[in-house]
Amino acid sequence: MKFAIRLIQISFVLVFVTASVNAQSSDDLKSKYGVPFDAFEIRPGIMMTVKFDENRQASEIRIERHAATDSEVYLDTTIPWDLSKEIVDELVPVAERGPKGKFSGLMLIVGGSGTSQDDYENVSIIYYSRQSRECSCLVAIVIKWKNRVPHQ
Repeated sequence: MKFAIRLIQISFVLVFVTASVNAQSSDDLKSKYGVPFDAFEIRPGIMMTVKFDENRQASEIRIERHAATDSEVYLDTTIPWDLSKEIVDELVPVAERGPKGKFSGLMLIVGGSGTSQDDYENVSIIYYSRQSRECSCLVAIVIKWKNRVPHQ
């Protein structure tokens, strides 16, 4: 008798869990979490999201390694520093940045995290890192444009 009751309880839980998972339609997820965003995989596992201004020009780019993509799962969620320079130079060539600003090279380290900023006339590039005895590991880069001139 106890076994039969336990089996009924387990069956009820399985039916409830299955019904909950199957009820996750696109509209259900959008109403719960908002509209999904687009991301570009600019290197294996390195994702870029872009915000655009009213003139449809990039106003902010966020770069980070995602733990899982369609093709692979990455256990290391950091971005190598040399690769970050390559990516930033590709997205915002030095000639487009303008002269260095007064806040370039600004660094802030608090606890186990830190930021450093390269400030230019036309863009600001912020590097987010995880700090430990073992490494200063880059986890994200944010590029923000300022003084954008609309395309004619």
